[in-house]
Amino acid sequence: MNEIVFRHTLESSTLFAGLDEVGLTEVLTLASPREAARDGALFRQEDPPTHLFLVARGRLKLSHLSPSGSQVTLRILGPGELAGCAAVIRRSPYPATATAVDDTTALCWNADRFFTLMRAYPVLAENTLRIMSGRAQDFLGRLVSAAAKTAEERIAEAILRSATHGGPTDRLELRVSRRDLAELSDVNYFTLVRTLSAFRKQGIIDLNENCVVVRLPERLRVIASGSA
Repeated sequence: MNEIVFRHTLESSTLFAGLDEVGLTEVLTLASPREAARDGALFRQEDPPTHLFLVARGRLKLSHLSPSGSQVTLRILGPGELAGCAAVIRRSPYPATATAVDDTTALCWNADRFFTLMRAYPVLAENTLRIMSGRAQDFLGRLVSAAAKTAEERIAEAILRSATHGGPTDRLELRVSRRDLAELSDVNYFTLVRTLSAFRKQGIIDLNENCVVVRLPERLRVIASGSA
């Protein structure tokens, strides 16, 4: 990937919104590209928070391993999204493992350098707080959904939350394993498979290997909202 692509990634990221050309140039100068092949990890749970990562290409899966040994998929991150933000700001170990869903390229900043950038450009601190608040709100929303929504509604919500545009027709699709999608939806694997099959029979989605293609996004939004 070249500098033009990296700069576009910065410009499209919420973290760097409001930063002028001089600031963007300095931020890019201090960044280092980091590659992760599919299923490779950029960082692991409990590692020291040495770097902040911004996805430039591909996708990352954030997953948490509980003391009992069960793994939960927390979030799928795409281009322009941050990984390791809360750990770096709090100076505490990474609370999750970041694994590449596809071959992935990320820009990363040494934690100390990022704090220097925030002091030089206060808008970065404001944007970081906004991103962290949004993540906290998302997780609260998942807790509420797990308690108040049906499995069908949670699955529809998870697909819409994590899907991206891709393919020759810019279709809406989600490329994750069924098990990851079950964890993102807070349902068990068999409930997920049964529900996806029902969605497919209704013409709402198509199913390929490790890929959900959304044919009727508005219908899926109705289901997710509980209005179906």
